[in-house]
Amino acid sequence: MLDIVFGSAGQTPAEISLRDVLSGAGFEGTLYFAYPLFDSADGQVSADALLVTHDHGLVLFDLTAPIQGEMLQSDWIEGLLDRQDEIFRNISSKLFDNKDLVKRRELVLKPRIVTYFADDPRIADDELLFATPDTLVDLIREFDGLEDEHERALNATIQRVTTIKPNNKRLNVGRKDSRGAILKKIEAGIANLDSWQKKSAIAYPEGPQRIRGLAGSGKTIVLALKAAYLHASSRVGDCSNIL
Repeated sequence: MLDIVFGSAGQTPAEISLRDVLSGAGFEGTLYFAYPLFDSADGQVSADALLVTHDHGLVLFDLTAPIQGEMLQSDWIEGLLDRQDEIFRNISSKLFDNKDLVKRRELVLKPRIVTYFADDPRIADDELLFATPDTLVDLIREFDGLEDEHERALNATIQRVTTIKPNNKRLNVGRKDSRGAILKKIEAGIANLDSWQKKSAIAYPEGPQRIRGLAGSGKTIVLALKAAYLHASSRVGDCSNIL
């Protein structure tokens, strides 16, 4: 089942088209809209859409590409490639912050950047990675998946809850079936939000939102993430250390 998390109140036609296509594709993972936030030279910007699945890795979508108009197709495509480069730089800077996603100064996973068109743009270019409603699902199925530990680290980075992981790394664990190994596995998953927590912390509903739950269910973390996200998205003060 695909969890869908909306980081903004409304949806554009391109977002609706992408949501409808991916909802019926049978993917297991999370699709975020207008999330996460990135720091750029022009201030803070959000990803148009971001998909995380175990089987097909990390995919980011450019949904706001300008129409070609009277531009030469070569100039238009060059502009689209520049937009993909910017998205790649933004997400890579966040992934490099998590040491569990870096090995020998390289990322252990490859973010895919796809320009999505709700209508067929009739592009003949091998360098630009793009998709339409008819080609998107097959394209994503060609992408490599994630290792379990990399998927957990990726989700923690995107959800911005890496700081709640325990400092004790349990480096002396020897047997996979020992109590220490079991605790290590549990601790590795602590920094991942479940489906309800993701939607509560990130979703942007119209009107009041009430957070309820039993003791230990993560209300404080959800509320802290919600406050940080709303603060950053409203561009109040310096939010560079929040997201």
